[in-house]
Amino acid sequence: MLFAFDPGPGPVILLIPLSLIVTGIFSVKWCLHGYQDLRAQPTIRWCGKGIVQLVAGVLIWPALYVGPCVLFRINHGTDPISWDDRELIRKGMTMDEVQAILGPPIVVENRKGDIVWIYYSDPLYINDDLYQFSQSGKMVNHWFH
Repeated sequence: MLFAFDPGPGPVILLIPLSLIVTGIFSVKWCLHGYQDLRAQPTIRWCGKGIVQLVAGVLIWPALYVGPCVLFRINHGTDPISWDDRELIRKGMTMDEVQAILGPPIVVENRKGDIVWIYYSDPLYINDDLYQFSQSGKMVNHWFH
């Protein structure tokens, strides 16, 4: 698996590259085969515009899916945590045991003497997992948003 989690864009967002691909195809087709309306003659500009739209639509599509995960990995050196890894964590585990499964935390906070590690389970920073450790280094609480 290349990335731990990839929600992908919603269907509405995918209409943008799809519309670019469709308009690019029609522009190139019109340029190559001519158009019935004599008032508008195909030009090199229309061919170039169609090719640019077609290429942009094709390149944007995978970028919408892979882009957020790649940026997350560049910023943090790790993928967002996966659901499978999350299920391995149990109360009472030590910091070293948790870090061996999840990797280093993205954020470390001190809350009233306890240490809280924050991980993200998606590349858009929407869902986060918080692991609270007591002063003895044992995990006492886990919650996610």
